[in-house]
Amino acid sequence: MHVGPRSFSVDELRARLAIVPSVQKRALGKNDDERRERFVNEVIVPEALFALEAERTRLAEQPGVQGRLKGVLRDALVREFGGELERQQAVTPVEIETYFNEHRAEFSVPKRLRVWWIVVDGSELAQSILSETRGVSGLRRWTELARQHSTDRATRMRSGDLGFVDATGQSSIPSVRVPPEVYAAADTVADGAIVPQPVGVSGRFAAIWRRGSSPAQNVELKDVERRIARALVERRVQELVQRTLQALRRQYVRDLRASLLSELPGSGPSSTKQR
Repeated sequence: MHVGPRSFSVDELRARLAIVPSVQKRALGKNDDERRERFVNEVIVPEALFALEAERTRLAEQPGVQGRLKGVLRDALVREFGGELERQQAVTPVEIETYFNEHRAEFSVPKRLRVWWIVVDGSELAQSILSETRGVSGLRRWTELARQHSTDRATRMRSGDLGFVDATGQSSIPSVRVPPEVYAAADTVADGAIVPQPVGVSGRFAAIWRRGSSPAQNVELKDVERRIARALVERRVQELVQRTLQALRRQYVRDLRASLLSELPGSGPSSTKQR
């Protein structure tokens, strides 16, 4: 087959089709003949036509396109590093177990409590909130009082919900972290119970409601073996990338004059010339 000056052999087309995932192959047609025809007409031919048009318009000479092409080549090389390492230096069970033992804490989930709070300036107001939120209308009243009085702007419009908090004060909400004494106070009552006394927090007082809990979870090695193997391969790839960069830098980089870097355009105030 020819597309302009470009020719495609049967072996080349066979190799291209061989790397198409089986799910995508099945989507191309009901039988092998239909799949092969659609693959050529809907994948290979459009790809070649666009490449010819890019060459005609000299698209690759544009600076922005050159940068993207270099990025694609860099990513392809890094993927090739990863494939080569997996073929030549497979991660061993001993390495996986060692990594697991050294990073065991990262794979375990501590006990966490679902906590709501209302933070106010005075202990008397905090105690009043605790009194008003008991009983069958407690949930509705808590939401109202959180919006009216809470000094914590991040949570007052969502009933003071801090998410699931662990003993260090880290919440399941990435941007939320609370003083550890909030967890400590909530841990003294059962799920669904309100802490009976206001809790001092950074010069203010908090009414705290333990809404629920999530038990600690200890992950076994078998549950994370694949994840660890991927992490170890990625680490090896990055090490190889750095070694390759250092070798290529020594081989190709020359006449680098750091003193001339100041002449490059900048975006800060110092780059703006006074008129």
